[in-house]
Formats: sequence, structure tokens, C-alpha cells
Amino acid sequence: MEDKLRKIFDLYVQQGLLTEGEASFEKWSKANDNQQEQLFKLGQKSGIFSKETPLESFSAIWGVKKKDESEPISQEEGMASTTPVVEEEPISSESSEVVD
Repeated sequence: MEDKLRKIFDLYVQQGLLTEGEASFEKWSKANDNQQEQLFKLGQKSGIFSKETPLESFSAIWGVKKKDESEPISQEEGMASTTPVVEEEPISSESSEVVD
């Protein structure tokens, strides 16, 4: 995927839509969904992409993003339980006798 990202980045630079000074390839490769949409619209406006090209095709070159390992993981994430919690009654230390 990174090869396609690099080619599109280079194309934007060649077309004068970006300069490497204002946007490095590293920043380009970490673009979020909103940034990808803005870059796509810029590409459409300049004629790199046709009006028929779907945004999803452009965004697909970023592929599935892995969660940044430097971000803290919340305590609650992934800890939701689908098992209902049932409170148990305390067991008495006194034994109950059965009388016949």
C-alpha cells in the first residue's frame, strides 16, 4: 500500500497541489478520514480524479489503519461483558434443619 501512497503523493507534488515543505510523505501517509476527503476533493478539482471516481477508491490506498501504539488504551476498551451480572444471596453460616 505504501507504494501507491508514495505515487499519489508524488503526483500531488508534481501537479503543484502540495509541496514537500508543507506536507511530508509521513504526514500524508497518516492522513485521517477528513484529511483524505479534502485531498480527494483537491485531486478532483485539479483533474487528477474524475467526478465518477468514488472517494472510497482514493481512501483505499491508505488501507486498514492500525491503532497507533503510542496512544493510551482506555481501561474500558474491550472490557464490555455480555454476561448478565446476577447478585448472589450471602450464605448463612447457620445451618437450617429439615424437620420431618
